[in-house]
Amino acid sequence: MEKYKHLVTMDINGDNVHYFGPKPMHFGWYDNGSIMGHDNQIADGNANNNSLRRWDQDGKFIETLAGPGNHLGATVDRHYFGSESWYGESPIIIRVFRKNQLEPIWQDIASNVSYTTWKLAYHTNPSFSRDGKRVYYNKCVAPGKVMAYMAILPIQ
Repeated sequence: MEKYKHLVTMDINGDNVHYFGPKPMHFGWYDNGSIMGHDNQIADGNANNNSLRRWDQDGKFIETLAGPGNHLGATVDRHYFGSESWYGESPIIIRVFRKNQLEPIWQDIASNVSYTTWKLAYHTNPSFSRDGKRVYYNKCVAPGKVMAYMAILPIQ
C-alpha cells in the first residue's frame, strides 16, 4: 500500500481548517490563501507532470505558474520561480521561469554528479534576492563537493 503525506492548513488557533489532500512536492505558501508546489500527485484534472502550480487551500486548481521542477524558490513578488530537475534526473539543471511561462528565461547545469545531489542530498535549493534580480543555489563542483553560487538574472 502506498502512503501519501497529506496537507491540512488552519489558522493559528486551530480554526478555519482546510483539507488539501496529497501534498504537492516541496510546497509553500503563494499568498495568505493559496499553496504553490510541483504537481506530481494532485487530482486536480491536470497532468501530474511536475509543473509548478497554484491551488486554493482546498486543493482547487488556480493556475500553472511555471514549468517542471522539484525544489522551489520564488521571488517575493511571485513574478519569477526557480527549481531544478526532478529527482534522479541527470544532469541536474536549475531553471528560472517567469510567472505563467513553461520555458525558462535562464538555466545552468547545477550538477553532473547525481550521487552527490540525490544520494547525499546536496540539493540545489534555489532562492532569490529581495529585488528578484539574483538567484542563489548550490552547485556541485566535484563529487561530494558543493559550493554556493549566485547568478544575475536577465530581467528588467
